Amino acid sequence: MGGAVSVPGNATPVAEFNTLADPTATARILALTSPNPASTMPPTVSQGAFKGDGTRPQPTILPPYPPRDGVPWKILKVIMFPLDLTQDHVLRRDEFNAKTQPLVEKGSPLAEWASAFLRATFETMEELHHGHGGG
Repeated sequence: MGGAVSVPGNATPVAEFNTLADPTATARILALTSPNPASTMPPTVSQGAFKGDGTRPQPTILPPYPPRDGVPWKILKVIMFPLDLTQDHVLRRDEFNAKTQPLVEKGSPLAEWASAFLRATFETMEELHHGHGGG
């Protein structure tokens, strides 16, 4: 995840909690999408926690990426999912079966796994919510 564009964030109007809580970690992950991560990683300073007297300790610089000893970086492929992916979605059993059954019949391992997983999910939901046939 990482943010919100068309929906409100879950921490601020536009921020996703994990990115808000640790923007340095997010920056480091996103820097790995570059052939040279050090060139895209912004200089960061960790402010540290307040001491008992209300002052902050001496800031420490975030360590650089470790040397690769001549081995090129493998560029990380990051896929960002929108925050609304975590919102409620209606998935009816009949609609799901109509899409996946042809793929199961062709031997798709992913379709077989998804069918087994969601079959159990549909059955659990139907047990918990009597009269909810899921389609």
